[in-house]
Amino acid sequence: MLRQLPLPIAATERLLVEGGDGRIAIDKVSGVNRYGCSATPYPELLSYASATATTISPAAYAAADALRTQIQQALLQHPAESVHTTQLQRLRAELLSLCELQALPAPEVVFAASGTDLHHIATQLAVAAGTHGLMVLMVDQEETGSGVYASITYADPEIEVVTVALREPDGTARHAAEIDAEFLNLATSAHALGKHVLLIQTDVSKTGMIAPSYVCSARMSQSLGNDLDVLIDACQFRISPQTLRACLAHGYNVALTGSKFVGGPSFSGALLIPAQNAARIRERYARATPPLTATQAEDIWQARYT
Repeated sequence: MLRQLPLPIAATERLLVEGGDGRIAIDKVSGVNRYGCSATPYPELLSYASATATTISPAAYAAADALRTQIQQALLQHPAESVHTTQLQRLRAELLSLCELQALPAPEVVFAASGTDLHHIATQLAVAAGTHGLMVLMVDQEETGSGVYASITYADPEIEVVTVALREPDGTARHAAEIDAEFLNLATSAHALGKHVLLIQTDVSKTGMIAPSYVCSARMSQSLGNDLDVLIDACQFRISPQTLRACLAHGYNVALTGSKFVGGPSFSGALLIPAQNAARIRERYARATPPLTATQAEDIWQARYT
């Protein structure tokens, strides 16, 4: 019996705007999404802000287009599931190599449609860690992605989210020590109540600030231990390889997006989960569902987060 040939996959510009939410949709009249970004390179188009989103660069579009062609050719010889798995493994390995992470135990890489989705995933992983509720500590909403706050409470409105202002009402930056002290006090109080804490540390915010400081997150981690999860919001991808390696070595999850600074397609992201965290997460799922084998837990992880 002859194997049925796959239908041609969609055009590159269409694929780049699928799988996300309304923010990524291209307006048929203007040819751009609500952030003023086109699905194809548009050098003459001025981006609204690199902290929000940017139109894909010519180099990035060429790479995406070449990948589409490669996938279409692979589908002529292999089942779609096999091609999907192979390409995800290749993309993960390439991302880790470009980030110069070869010296570390390979972190898990969870791809998502946007930085907002990455925050949602990280929050749900933190929810599974606590038994007496979760408190999320983060910078004020004006300093981070517009959908971050909503994504955190979307699936669980009982999650407590507390924000810390980085600037005074007149726009003057608050002193770093003052910001750190507020984060520490909030985390300590939540821990005393038996809550699990998710710290979202922004590197960098929309106005160019890192908050809380890395000294603060290290102190918090030392004090709270396994009752703390840390997510480094590096969605602008302005984080250096040295800092990225240090974050993962300390057990911090890191959220990155391919748009903005590196010129990839709007709303493409990856969550890096240190190997030790990934092992602990799998253990949580195994404890929550005793009948599942380790292999079945792995399958659930892959299906849900890839």
